[in-house]
Amino acid sequence: MELNCEIIRDLLPLYCDGVCSHASSKAVENHLNDCEICKKTHEALIKDSNFSSVNVNAEKNEAKFIRDVKSKIKLRKIIISVVSAAISAAVIFGIYTLCTVPSRPIAYSEDAFTVKDIGDMIAISYNGDDYQQIKAVNNITATIDGEEKVITCIVYNETISSKYFTSGDNRRKIEDGGDMAFSKEDRDYIYYLEEGWIPDEVVDNDVLAEKVISKGDLMWQAE
Repeated sequence: MELNCEIIRDLLPLYCDGVCSHASSKAVENHLNDCEICKKTHEALIKDSNFSSVNVNAEKNEAKFIRDVKSKIKLRKIIISVVSAAISAAVIFGIYTLCTVPSRPIAYSEDAFTVKDIGDMIAISYNGDDYQQIKAVNNITATIDGEEKVITCIVYNETISSKYFTSGDNRRKIEDGGDMAFSKEDRDYIYYLEEGWIPDEVVDNDVLAEKVISKGDLMWQAE
C-alpha cells in the first residue's frame, strides 16, 4: 500500500506514538525509506517527542521536590510546635514547683508572732502576710527544775509563693483572730523550733525535748 506524503505526515504522529495498525506502520516505514523529506519530518517528530518527555519528567520531578520540601517544612513546624509546648509546660511546672513545694521554716522573732492569753486558751498568730503550713508536736515531756513538764513545739513554714505572691486575705483564722490555739491545762511551755526541726519522723521524746529546749525559742510559759 503506497501512500502520498500528505497522508504519511498525517500518520506520522500516530506512528511515533505506536498506535498505528500493522499495515499502516508497514506503509509508513516503506515510504520513509524512499522519501527523504518525510524521513526528516519523522526525525523531527521523534526529537520533539523526546524533548516533551524530558520536560514532563522534569516537571514531575520538580513537583515531587516541591511536595517533599513542603512536607518537610510542615513536619518541622509540627515538631517545633510540640517541642515549644513541651518546653513551656516544663518551665511552668518548674516555676510552680519552685514556688510551692520547697518549704522552709519562717525565722522566729518576737515581732513576727503574737501570743495572746484568752481565758483557758493561748492563741498564736503570724504577723506576716501569709504562710504555707503550721506544724506542731504536742505532749513532749521534760524534767525541768526537778518537775516533769509538758511542752508543745510549733513551726510555721513558708514557700516562695506564700512569701511573695499571696496576700493572706484567705487565711483561716480562729474566732479570736489567731492562726491556732492551745489549752493552758494541757501544757506548760510552747516553743518555736526553727532549727533542727524534724516534722515527719518519730523521734525519741528525750532527744526531741533536749533539741526543743536547747535550740527553740520560748513563746509561752505557764504561770
